[in-house]
Amino acid sequence: MFKRKIPSVFTAYTREEAEVEAVLLSGVGIELHPALRPGPNPWGTMLWKPDPRKLTRFYAINSWISGGFR
Repeated sequence: MFKRKIPSVFTAYTREEAEVEAVLLSGVGIELHPALRPGPNPWGTMLWKPDPRKLTRFYAINSWISGGFR
């Protein structure tokens, strides 16, 4: 998608996943758009679910932006 210049946004379940994915995208030479760096996704779902790995943590599908490009 990057090579063909297809605008894309990647999302993650948690902040930690978003940050790791942003590093991976940058590591392969993708220049992330400044407005689409890791952070909360204002268009993500509001349906939070308990995280089975940690009792005091919740996650939501597409709740974090990992990165995006034009």
